[in-house]
Amino acid sequence: MKIFVKEIEVIFDLSKAAKKVFSFMITKVEVEYDDKILFDMGECLGKTGYKSKTQVFRSLSELCVKGFIAKTKHQFVYWINPKL
Repeated sequence: MKIFVKEIEVIFDLSKAAKKVFSFMITKVEVEYDDKILFDMGECLGKTGYKSKTQVFRSLSELCVKGFIAKTKHQFVYWINPKL
């Protein structure tokens, strides 16, 4: 999956926080798992530099609303939109 993060921010008007969280998420996409990822909050906090889970949860919500990701029936497992 090849995505240019700077263009995503401009085209889809993502917040800076959502862009950081999505950038982290796309590095975790496993093609053999059909574009699903197991989201690791601790690793995301470390990679994004956020101290609070609140910012990450807001970003995940924004990414869901804007169609970048979708929740699965399992907690912290998300689909990445393959049509981006």
